[in-house]
Amino acid sequence: VKSVKLPSGASIKIFIAPADKSNGRAILICPGGGYAFIAGSNEGADWSSYFNNLGYTVAVIAYTVPPTSAGMPLKQAREAMSYLRDNGEELRVTTKQVGVMGFSAGGHLASTVATQTKGDERPAFQILFYPVITMDASYTHAGSRQNLLGSNTAPSLIKKYSNEKQVTEKTPMAYLCWAEDDATVSPRNSKEYVAALEKNNVPVHTISFPSGGHGYGYNPSFMYHDEIMTDLKAWMLSIDSTLTNINAPVVEVSGNSTFYNLSGQPVSTPKKGIYIQKGRK
Repeated sequence: VKSVKLPSGASIKIFIAPADKSNGRAILICPGGGYAFIAGSNEGADWSSYFNNLGYTVAVIAYTVPPTSAGMPLKQAREAMSYLRDNGEELRVTTKQVGVMGFSAGGHLASTVATQTKGDERPAFQILFYPVITMDASYTHAGSRQNLLGSNTAPSLIKKYSNEKQVTEKTPMAYLCWAEDDATVSPRNSKEYVAALEKNNVPVHTISFPSGGHGYGYNPSFMYHDEIMTDLKAWMLSIDSTLTNINAPVVEVSGNSTFYNLSGQPVSTPKKGIYIQKGRK
């Protein structure tokens, strides 16, 4: 376990995957807490063994709460993602296949990372448990909105951090979990986000329960704990080939590129591998 202080004041605790199990991937976990506090270990460190056994190095972020500005949580999460990618040899992260996971308000942060980063910064996947997604006053979590946005209710800022409105076809594949009787964060948050993902043809897997409320996280005594563990593991294994085939993130370039890799992604300057030149074999 390694603890790291990030430049902006946040910190991450990193649980490095065992050498004999590591697949070179990592996951950044964002605990909830309504942007008022950092939730307990059931939304963070308790997940480390589960993901380590699947080959993933795990980093749990303690971001600044309450945020000093609406953009601070995203800034700190981006720093954490960069640290994982930039220290691959030490952390056994040998690829750029870093995903995000979040719970409640941490789910809002994780979905913000998923929808509001580009190119090399975009995560490979997102896992969201009972997430806050929107800042729409009609169904957001009021405490999270107040702590993130304060009294600033400018329509542009509300839209910016309503992540169901920020989904594009490039948003990473997703796994969402919620309980229908959640009285803290309305399940509509998850459902609106799923609808936006499906509208943009982004692969999304969901699992929901008729009861269970809010905040169960990794809690082994939760009535559906074993079902979640089995379902999530199956999903993680199902995306393995997709992640393996992503040799690099899409290179976003302005103008018309004349080169494409074999996945059909435009690249500004061919470097290594096999490329197709426009109009030629």
